[in-house]
Amino acid sequence: ELTLPASEADYEKRKADTLRDIHAFLKDEEIITVPGDIGYLYVNVPWIVRPNGPNFWEQIQYRDPSPDLFHATIPGHAFDGQMDKRDTHPIRSKIDDGVRTEGWGTYLEEAAQRLGFFDKDRARTRELIDLFGIFRAVRVAGDLDLQLNRANVSQVVAEWQKYTPWLDA
Repeated sequence: ELTLPASEADYEKRKADTLRDIHAFLKDEEIITVPGDIGYLYVNVPWIVRPNGPNFWEQIQYRDPSPDLFHATIPGHAFDGQMDKRDTHPIRSKIDDGVRTEGWGTYLEEAAQRLGFFDKDRARTRELIDLFGIFRAVRVAGDLDLQLNRANVSQVVAEWQKYTPWLDA
Protein backbone atom coordinates (compact mmCIF):
# COMPACT_ATOMS: atom_id res chain seq x y z
CA GLU A 1 0.00 0.00 0.00
CA LEU A 2 1.21 3.49 -0.85
CA THR A 3 0.54 5.49 2.29
CA LEU A 4 0.73 9.17 3.01
CA PRO A 5 3.74 10.27 5.08
CA ALA A 6 3.18 10.68 8.80
CA SER A 7 4.96 14.04 8.93
CA GLU A 8 6.87 16.66 6.98
CA ALA A 9 10.11 14.96 8.05
CA ASP A 10 8.86 11.66 6.64
CA TYR A 11 7.99 13.37 3.34
CA GLU A 12 11.39 15.11 3.16
CA LYS A 13 13.07 11.73 3.69
CA ARG A 14 10.94 10.19 0.92
CA LYS A 15 11.98 12.97 -1.46
CA ALA A 16 15.67 12.69 -0.56
CA ASP A 17 15.66 8.89 -0.86
CA THR A 18 13.80 9.06 -4.17
CA LEU A 19 16.14 11.68 -5.64
CA ARG A 20 19.08 9.48 -4.65
CA ASP A 21 17.40 6.47 -6.32
CA ILE A 22 16.66 8.46 -9.50
CA HIS A 23 20.23 9.75 -9.76
CA ALA A 24 21.58 6.22 -9.29
CA PHE A 25 19.12 4.84 -11.87
CA LEU A 26 20.04 7.47 -14.46
CA LYS A 27 23.74 6.77 -13.94
CA ASP A 28 23.63 2.96 -13.58
CA GLU A 29 21.42 2.51 -16.63
CA GLU A 30 23.45 5.07 -18.60
CA ILE A 31 20.29 7.01 -19.44
CA ILE A 32 21.55 10.56 -19.02
CA THR A 33 24.63 12.28 -17.67
CA VAL A 34 23.96 14.79 -14.93
CA PRO A 35 26.73 17.42 -14.86
CA GLY A 36 28.38 17.72 -11.47
CA ASP A 37 27.73 21.47 -11.35
CA ILE A 38 24.01 21.30 -12.11
CA GLY A 39 23.14 22.75 -8.70
CA TYR A 40 19.81 22.83 -6.90
CA LEU A 41 16.78 21.54 -8.79
CA TYR A 42 13.39 22.57 -7.43
CA VAL A 43 10.71 20.10 -6.36
CA ASN A 44 7.14 20.96 -7.34
CA VAL A 45 5.14 19.88 -4.31
CA PRO A 46 6.01 21.32 -0.88
CA TRP A 47 4.62 19.91 2.36
CA ILE A 48 1.27 21.58 3.04
CA VAL A 49 -1.29 20.70 5.71
CA ARG A 50 -4.81 21.39 4.44
CA PRO A 51 -8.06 21.23 6.47
CA ASN A 52 -9.53 18.62 4.08
CA GLY A 53 -6.31 16.71 3.55
CA PRO A 54 -3.88 16.76 0.63
CA ASN A 55 -5.10 17.79 -2.82
CA PHE A 56 -4.74 15.67 -5.97
CA TRP A 57 -1.07 16.45 -6.70
CA GLU A 58 -0.11 16.14 -3.04
CA GLN A 59 -1.89 12.80 -2.66
CA ILE A 60 0.30 11.42 -5.44
CA GLN A 61 3.58 13.18 -4.62
CA TYR A 62 3.33 12.48 -0.89
CA ARG A 63 2.70 8.73 -1.45
CA ASP A 64 5.67 8.36 -3.81
CA PRO A 65 7.55 11.42 -5.07
CA SER A 66 9.10 9.60 -8.03
CA PRO A 67 6.49 10.29 -10.78
CA ASP A 68 6.60 14.04 -10.25
CA LEU A 69 10.34 14.09 -9.61
CA PHE A 70 10.90 12.43 -12.99
CA HIS A 71 8.42 14.83 -14.61
CA ALA A 72 9.37 18.09 -12.93
CA THR A 73 12.79 17.75 -11.32
CA ILE A 74 15.31 15.29 -12.76
CA PRO A 75 15.48 14.71 -15.68
CA GLY A 76 12.29 16.77 -16.01
CA HIS A 77 11.51 20.49 -16.11
CA ALA A 78 14.07 21.74 -13.58
CA PHE A 79 16.96 19.76 -15.09
CA ASP A 80 15.79 20.54 -18.62
CA GLY A 81 15.71 24.25 -17.79
CA GLN A 82 19.23 24.17 -16.39
CA MET A 83 20.51 22.33 -19.46
CA ASP A 84 18.64 24.76 -21.73
CA LYS A 85 20.61 27.66 -20.21
CA ARG A 86 23.81 25.96 -21.39
CA ASP A 87 22.63 25.72 -25.02
CA THR A 88 24.58 28.13 -27.21
CA HIS A 89 23.11 27.04 -30.54
CA PRO A 90 22.02 30.22 -32.39
CA ILE A 91 18.51 28.87 -33.05
CA ARG A 92 17.74 26.19 -30.44
CA SER A 93 18.93 28.40 -27.58
CA LYS A 94 16.24 30.99 -28.46
CA ILE A 95 13.26 28.61 -28.53
CA ASP A 96 11.09 28.33 -25.42
CA ASP A 97 8.22 25.94 -26.01
CA GLY A 98 5.91 24.93 -23.17
CA VAL A 99 4.37 22.18 -25.29
CA ARG A 100 7.74 20.49 -25.77
CA THR A 101 8.50 20.94 -22.09
CA GLU A 102 5.26 19.30 -20.93
CA GLY A 103 5.62 16.54 -23.51
CA TRP A 104 9.14 15.85 -22.24
CA GLY A 105 7.96 15.68 -18.62
CA THR A 106 5.11 13.29 -19.46
CA TYR A 107 7.41 11.18 -21.63
CA LEU A 108 9.82 10.83 -18.70
CA GLU A 109 7.13 9.27 -16.49
CA GLU A 110 6.46 6.64 -19.16
CA ALA A 111 10.15 6.15 -19.93
CA ALA A 112 10.93 5.49 -16.26
CA GLN A 113 8.25 2.78 -16.28
CA ARG A 114 9.44 1.15 -19.48
CA LEU A 115 13.09 1.27 -18.44
CA GLY A 116 12.33 -0.56 -15.19
CA PHE A 117 12.65 2.08 -12.48
CA PHE A 118 9.42 0.93 -10.81
CA ASP A 119 9.88 -2.81 -11.30
CA LYS A 120 11.57 -3.73 -8.03
CA ASP A 121 10.35 -1.70 -5.08
CA ARG A 122 7.78 0.64 -6.61
CA ALA A 123 5.39 -1.49 -8.67
CA ARG A 124 2.27 0.18 -7.22
CA THR A 125 3.63 3.61 -8.17
CA ARG A 126 2.53 2.88 -11.73
CA GLU A 127 -1.01 3.41 -10.45
CA LEU A 128 -0.08 6.96 -9.44
CA ILE A 129 1.26 7.63 -12.93
CA ASP A 130 -2.01 6.26 -14.31
CA LEU A 131 -3.87 8.79 -12.15
CA PHE A 132 -1.78 11.56 -13.73
CA GLY A 133 -2.87 10.18 -17.11
CA ILE A 134 -6.54 10.04 -16.16
CA PHE A 135 -6.46 13.67 -15.05
CA ARG A 136 -4.67 14.74 -18.22
CA ALA A 137 -7.24 12.91 -20.35
CA VAL A 138 -10.32 14.38 -18.67
CA ARG A 139 -8.66 17.79 -18.59
CA VAL A 140 -8.52 17.86 -22.40
CA ALA A 141 -12.28 17.49 -22.76
CA GLY A 142 -12.89 20.16 -20.12
CA ASP A 143 -10.41 22.54 -21.71
CA LEU A 144 -12.20 22.16 -25.04
CA ASP A 145 -15.60 22.75 -23.43
CA LEU A 146 -14.26 25.95 -21.85
CA GLN A 147 -12.71 27.18 -25.09
CA LEU A 148 -15.93 26.54 -27.02
CA ASN A 149 -18.13 28.09 -24.29
CA ARG A 150 -20.02 24.80 -23.84
CA ALA A 151 -19.42 24.83 -20.08
CA ASN A 152 -18.25 27.14 -17.33
CA VAL A 153 -15.38 26.50 -14.90
CA SER A 154 -17.61 25.05 -12.15
CA GLN A 155 -19.20 22.59 -14.59
CA VAL A 156 -15.84 21.50 -15.95
CA VAL A 157 -14.33 21.02 -12.49
CA ALA A 158 -17.38 18.96 -11.43
CA GLU A 159 -16.87 16.73 -14.48
CA TRP A 160 -13.13 16.37 -13.76
CA GLN A 161 -13.91 15.40 -10.16
CA LYS A 162 -16.09 12.50 -11.33
CA TYR A 163 -13.09 10.82 -12.93
CA THR A 164 -10.10 12.02 -10.93
CA PRO A 165 -9.71 10.83 -7.33
CA TRP A 166 -8.74 13.48 -4.74
CA LEU A 167 -9.20 16.39 -7.19
CA ASP A 168 -10.10 19.47 -5.19
CA ALA A 169 -12.33 22.25 -6.49
